[in-house]
Amino acid sequence: MACSLTFGAPGQLSAGGAGTRPDHHISGHGSLTQAVLDSSLDGAFVAGPIDHPDLMTTSVFKEELVLLSARRWKSLAALRAGTPASGPTMLVFRTGCSYRQRLEQVMSEFGWPSAARLEFGTLDGIIGCVAADMGVTLLPRAVAERGEVNGAVRMHALRSEQRRVDTLFIKRRTLHEGCALRSFVSCLKTGMLSQGYFAAGQRTTG
Repeated sequence: MACSLTFGAPGQLSAGGAGTRPDHHISGHGSLTQAVLDSSLDGAFVAGPIDHPDLMTTSVFKEELVLLSARRWKSLAALRAGTPASGPTMLVFRTGCSYRQRLEQVMSEFGWPSAARLEFGTLDGIIGCVAADMGVTLLPRAVAERGEVNGAVRMHALRSEQRRVDTLFIKRRTLHEGCALRSFVSCLKTGMLSQGYFAAGQRTTG
């Protein structure tokens, strides 16, 4: 008999195994974490760090974040010299998105703590407005290097401490680990190991 598993992810993700039917939901970091805590989801993929006494986290892979701008900005120096003192507009998902939080931190470090924010509900909307030079955003390099994204915008590398982020799989500490969850995590680890991304080991928070 097939088992079921409900999880959330901040972007498109497909996974599964024999006898497993995972239902996945796409949402922002904050809402995914809350959905796991209130038992709406069995687990979720979120950007770290996560520090909550009721959650257990598994480090899945590490990502590099890059700043995206319109193609006319050939460097961060050119972007900083060619924008108003308040900085470029941040093109972001709604409050609770971890990439938004990281972008706000980066902008503050650039001297733009009061930069305007424009919220979107889709990645396509953000990329389209970045390409139209309406502002900047922050995304994983793997997303930014996709053909439809890379051709429309310019990527800017950040300092090491600004660009590194861990992607974690989170679940409730008290969740019974049934057949679906065991199968899903096993397939996840196997897939990431074959690609050289998975960082083995589970840690608890709190």
